[in-house]
Amino acid sequence: MAIAKSVLEVLEEEKLQENARAVGAFLTQTLRQLQERHCVIGDVRGLGLCVDGDSFLMLDPEILLLTRPGTLWQSC
Repeated sequence: MAIAKSVLEVLEEEKLQENARAVGAFLTQTLRQLQERHCVIGDVRGLGLCVDGDSFLMLDPEILLLTRPGTLWQSC
């Protein structure tokens, strides 16, 4: 129990939760800006530093392969 309390104190003292929220917001915003300019970035989602996004691997100028197996998309 003492270890858990110490961990929570460090999280609070070093403002790690607030930092994760701020850095996560910056990361999400930056990924969404990149998404607008590059068709190889799919959906961007998440909260804090747990951010995820779909990406596409360019195979051919006409075809993009989604990183999820078996799913093909047309070029944008």
